[in-house]
Amino acid sequence: MTLSHQIWTLATIAVSATLPVQQNWQRYTQPTALSAELPGDAERVDVRNEEIRSRVIQLNYTGRDAAGDFSAFYFVQAVIGDTPFDVDKKIAEDIAQAKDGGDAAVSKRFISQRPLKPSEMPLPGMRGIELVYAYSGFGAGGDQIQTSRTMYVGNKWLTVSVRHFEKDRSWPKDRFFNSVTWRP
Repeated sequence: MTLSHQIWTLATIAVSATLPVQQNWQRYTQPTALSAELPGDAERVDVRNEEIRSRVIQLNYTGRDAAGDFSAFYFVQAVIGDTPFDVDKKIAEDIAQAKDGGDAAVSKRFISQRPLKPSEMPLPGMRGIELVYAYSGFGAGGDQIQTSRTMYVGNKWLTVSVRHFEKDRSWPKDRFFNSVTWRP
């Protein structure tokens, strides 16, 4: 192999390592008609959680780069409680948690909050909030940005969240948020 072939091969490997992983968007559905489009194979959860006296149903996907390292996390969780949730208290807790500053290993920086519009929530009567915050402490990868939407009505609680590195725009959140449906 000539020197120019070796340089070409190394350049091709370097460029391909920085390209985003191919995304294969598909719709996944869980019990209670929880459904969302995810960019790859979904991990599924459907369990009873006695601590919060609720059924927890999830779809999540972890995106990885060509080296297998974390790139993005998509998460949708529906909770059906045995009793109704105190919506005002839950929203206040969500805001406080978003602003808590992190821990010794990872710091968290609050970016923004806004109330959700009824058209952004799948069930009539839901109230919800969108919170955006950054996690730091991941070395050369930089900060990770998380956008989380949490919604409540009666005994139902829905969380939809996307987390990715701040400079990596290859993981769309709007497509995911707009794809979520739930008809328990």
